[in-house]
Amino acid sequence: MLPKKPIVTVYMKDSTAIDEMKRECHACCTEYPGSDIILESVLANDPILWLGNSTKLFSLASIKLIVLSLLRHLPYYQKNSGQLVRGLKIGRELDYECITSQLVIYTCYENGNARHIAEELRSKGNGNIQTRDAGELSRNDILHDIGPNPQCQVLLLYLNKDLFKDPGGEVSELVELSLKKGIVPVLVSEQDAGEGKCGFSLLYSQTSDELLAHGLFDKLAIPLYNIPDYRKVSLYLLMQRMSDICSTS
Repeated sequence: MLPKKPIVTVYMKDSTAIDEMKRECHACCTEYPGSDIILESVLANDPILWLGNSTKLFSLASIKLIVLSLLRHLPYYQKNSGQLVRGLKIGRELDYECITSQLVIYTCYENGNARHIAEELRSKGNGNIQTRDAGELSRNDILHDIGPNPQCQVLLLYLNKDLFKDPGGEVSELVELSLKKGIVPVLVSEQDAGEGKCGFSLLYSQTSDELLAHGLFDKLAIPLYNIPDYRKVSLYLLMQRMSDICSTS
C-alpha cells in the first residue's frame, strides 16, 4: 500500500507538462501498485503551476499557492479551516483602481479573447474605463474628450496562435490604423496551451512587415493565465501598463 501522505505536485511551463507526466507514468510504472493508483495519489490535489522564476508578483502568487496547499494538510488548519478561508497575505494587496483618468480600451472583434479581457478590466476599474470596438477608428468622428479629464486611448491586442489569421484580415488592418493614429498597443500573451499559447517566432511569421516596422512588438507582452490567482496578477499588470501610458500621454 502507498503511504497516505499528501502529495503537492508542482509543474512548470503549462499543463502539457502534466499530460507528459501521465504518459510517462503509464509507460514506465507497470509494476505494483500500477500507474493508475500512482497518478491518483500524485494528482489528488490540484497541481500547481510554478512561476517562481517569473516576475516578483507572479513569484509571490506561486509561493502563496504552495504554502496554502501545505497548510491545508496540517492538523491545526484541518480543524480550523476557517482561518485559511480568510486568506493568506504574502506581499502587498493588488490595487486595481490605478486608472484615474478616462480610459478607452479598443479591441478588435476578431482578435480572440481580447474583448472579454477588456471587459474584465472594465469591471475591475473605478468607473473610468470604457471598452470600444476598434472598428470605430476607421470613422472620422473619433471620440472626443469626455468630462474634465482627457481620454487616454489604448488598443488591447491578444496574442495567441491565431493572432492574424482572421479571414478578412481585419485585425491586422485595425492594428495598423491604431498605430498610425498614435494609439499605443498593449500586448497580452496567452499562456494556456488549450487557448492557443504559442512562441513569438510564430507571431512574427504572421505579422506584416508594415506592423513590424511600426514596432508592434517593441514592448514586452503581459502574460495571461487562466488560473485565478495568476489571472489576478495578469489583469493588475495590464492595468498598470495602461496607467503608465495614460500618465505619459
